[in-house]
Amino acid sequence: MAWLQNNLSTVIVAAVLVLAVALALFFTVRSRKKGGSCSCGCGGCPYSGGCKKR
Repeated sequence: MAWLQNNLSTVIVAAVLVLAVALALFFTVRSRKKGGSCSCGCGGCPYSGGCKKR
């Protein structure tokens, strides 16, 4: 228990960082599934063949 009290701030910061990365990945995957992975035109995009056209 003393270890946790001594390192509580480090544990909280690490948990916040892990949560931020998980949320970023979640929203990126969700955006790609909807077909909105970028906001630019598809003309010069190397991934234009794999995009879902609207």
